[in-house]
Amino acid sequence: MFTMLKDTNTKAAKMSVDIMIELYKKNVWNDTKTVNVIATGCFSKITKVMVASLKFFLGRDPEEKGSDDSDSENEIDPKEVMMANKVNKKTRKREKQLNKVKKVGVQSI
Repeated sequence: MFTMLKDTNTKAAKMSVDIMIELYKKNVWNDTKTVNVIATGCFSKITKVMVASLKFFLGRDPEEKGSDDSDSENEIDPKEVMMANKVNKKTRKREKQLNKVKKVGVQSI
């Protein structure tokens, strides 16, 4: 893996970094050597390898991006639902959703 990271083939280098990061997260290769190899990727001339390595150390994952906004997604704004009901096609499903939101809004007040 370490030799593939220094390879001039960008696909092979990116793939080796991704595999090592994934194996570290799954606690298969969770030793210092693996971390040091990923750290060498931070100084790579290949941009994709460098970004993947830096994201590993910063603790950012593509899966975590949606988790930051999960709290705000659970809250339904009654004004938005009512506006959507006025603009969108009228269906029974939307009418039921609107009634449900109105009941929840009345109970919370």
